[in-house]
Amino acid sequence: TFPCPDDKTCAWVMGQFPNLCLPPVYNYIFAGDTDPDHPVRDGVAHFTYSIPHEELMARIHEFETEVERMLNEAMTSDMTDFEKALALYLYWIDNFEYDYDSYNRMQTEVVTNLSCYRALMEKTGICGDFGPAYAYLLMQVGVDASVISGHADWSAEGHEWTILNLDGKYYQADVTFALGSEDDLAYFMMTDQQRIDTNIIKPFEYVSHYYKEFNLTIPDYACTDETYAPLWKSRLLSWDRATKTLTCEEYLAESDNTFTFRYE
Repeated sequence: TFPCPDDKTCAWVMGQFPNLCLPPVYNYIFAGDTDPDHPVRDGVAHFTYSIPHEELMARIHEFETEVERMLNEAMTSDMTDFEKALALYLYWIDNFEYDYDSYNRMQTEVVTNLSCYRALMEKTGICGDFGPAYAYLLMQVGVDASVISGHADWSAEGHEWTILNLDGKYYQADVTFALGSEDDLAYFMMTDQQRIDTNIIKPFEYVSHYYKEFNLTIPDYACTDETYAPLWKSRLLSWDRATKTLTCEEYLAESDNTFTFRYE
């Protein structure tokens, strides 16, 4: 149970928080105990797990262990927020694979096994899994992050990626597009314009059921800071944390294409 004013608010909470905040319970948690249509009684919302408590706790523990393993493998505790975001971005490139089979099957049938949880446990998925999964890992290490969506200019299908906040400024990162790119930084710390330049067209849709369902104005999460613009046409060659320097190769240059980028 949890305190809740009404059934509509309960439906909103149950519709998004399990997947975003506790992925292991996704698909195993349902509103209501005796009446799913009216789960709130006297200011208290009731919900039910569809699997036994022991199985649920084992699932949560297994997930917790795997997330901790990934974070410990990808980074160290003394990293800055920028370094955490970069470390996880590079970790994604090296350890995750796009699920082409599920994507192709989605064109003709309903595919139900996709989720942030599956992406993190099996290291595979599509953009709708990867966007929230990268955001989830960022949030576990103290970096504010969420999900954003839009459409590619060659397709009517939606695409999802991650928006993150560093030092009060918003940036976009797309670990799905980065897969298979061999340390390609083109999709890291993007502005809105850079996102458009990668053939994703506006309007961008900030994935927030709260603002939609309660008819509120979505805050302006404009990504305009170009501090990381030099990285967008390059791949990473080396990273020196002691000097806070990235050595990169600009892959579209016609001559000497190696440069260094110093971050704060």
